[in-house]
Amino acid sequence: MFGLMAKFKCGSYLLLNYPGFFSFGYVSKDGVSEEQMNNSKFKLTLHAKGWEEKLPNPNDKYSTPPSKTLKATVTGTNPVYGTTCAGLLLCAATILKETDKMPGSGGVFTPGAAFYDTQLIKKLNNYKAGYQFSILSN
Repeated sequence: MFGLMAKFKCGSYLLLNYPGFFSFGYVSKDGVSEEQMNNSKFKLTLHAKGWEEKLPNPNDKYSTPPSKTLKATVTGTNPVYGTTCAGLLLCAATILKETDKMPGSGGVFTPGAAFYDTQLIKKLNNYKAGYQFSILSN
């Protein structure tokens, strides 16, 4: 319904000017209160496949299919302003303070590859923003 209304000028006008009506009171033009932000929670479940052994050279390719699976969760509070901001700042601080543990001399890396040897997860778990990383199955 939202997508269809947003395609037309009249529908966009109604959605933007009367968000409370179209969201059954969940969204307002006043924004989210601090109490609502602090009481909102999130849970993200991650499923991963990979290999037991690490290749000696990052340019090498695996010749076998992935042999290991992992399931983990990330939970926290205030996902919009709280944990997102804290996570970005702690990532930046980790890059600056643990440069010697970052891979290679630059390029594009996944977060897992970039922060693999760092203390980022430990810092996030201990930070007051409310992150909690848990391994469910290995």
